Amino acid sequence: MNRIAIVEDKREEAKLLESILSKYKNENDKGFIIDVYKDAFDFLDGYSSVHQVVFMDIELPGLNGIEAAEKLRKLDEDISIIFVTHISDFAIKGYEVGAIDYVVKPVTYSKIKNKMNRLYDIRLMRKRKKILLKTEYVFQTVFLDSIIYVEVEGHYLYYHTLNQSIKVRGTLKEAYLELKAHGFQKCNKAFIVNLAYVDKIEGNTVFLHNLKLEMSRTQRNDFIKRLDEFCLRSKN
Repeated sequence: MNRIAIVEDKREEAKLLESILSKYKNENDKGFIIDVYKDAFDFLDGYSSVHQVVFMDIELPGLNGIEAAEKLRKLDEDISIIFVTHISDFAIKGYEVGAIDYVVKPVTYSKIKNKMNRLYDIRLMRKRKKILLKTEYVFQTVFLDSIIYVEVEGHYLYYHTLNQSIKVRGTLKEAYLELKAHGFQKCNKAFIVNLAYVDKIEGNTVFLHNLKLEMSRTQRNDFIKRLDEFCLRSKN
């Protein structure tokens, strides 16, 4: 999340919210930019999807916040809308246009801090990708970033996550085809590793999450190359 919009016609209230967001950014080491708009027309004119979040006053002149949000949703389905209002009953209508929250004036740091913390959780969850695994009895969804490694034994795969091991029928080739694009790499003919959990490599040994896995000589060069590429992308 790197850009937040404030749509507020009252200059002092806009400045207050901007200063509170700036304080939150500095105290929590967040790297977002704040843009302030004097009304909904100003915000929507020539709209492009550069903002991830908008704090929208409901009682705006000409085009109120609810009406503006209806137009905004036709232009941008992903932006998180938080309404700011004197009367909470108005904000409840905002859920009909996909608002995720509202703030009742007067705006304070504690109110905004709680909203921002929740907001970061929500947007993080949106970015997390899942896969669907078919076990013997149920279909189960698993977050890709919770999978540490996958191993094969006979005709079965074991997805080892942070919390459990999930057994499914399949081949390592099938699993690798699904996982390769998401930061996973084979280290030998029996294991696929989530590169995000690799701590170090010594010789032919991969250390990850209190585990040691041996790399085959045929996989070693590809594994190190993919790990290097993964680390470079993570810096950006």
